[in-house]
Amino acid sequence: MNFEELIDTIKGKLYERLSNPILFSYSIFFITFNWRFFYKLIQGDSLSSIDQFLINNSFEITKPAIYSLIYVILTPILKLISEPYSEFIKTLTLASRNYFRKNWQEQDMATISEIEKNI
Repeated sequence: MNFEELIDTIKGKLYERLSNPILFSYSIFFITFNWRFFYKLIQGDSLSSIDQFLINNSFEITKPAIYSLIYVILTPILKLISEPYSEFIKTLTLASRNYFRKNWQEQDMATISEIEKNI
């Protein structure tokens, strides 16, 4: 296996995992709730410091799971609720744009006819 095949395999696995909404949202919420641990890892603290941190603080596992399930369930529901409202706003915007465009055109035509009469 050459390097390019390895990169393609890694990309495929990452895409597969990120396209799963429950797993993706859980990982985001897990990192959010346990950010102190990841901060210690990034800072390069000693292993004894990280071990002591893990002894004193436990990982939040259930809260990210609950939040990710709520997120995955509520997102489609909110989209279904907001879609008719969005269509209503779009229709209202188009109607008002057409109304004002018609008035501007009528005003422009009246101005042009006045100019033509004065010539």
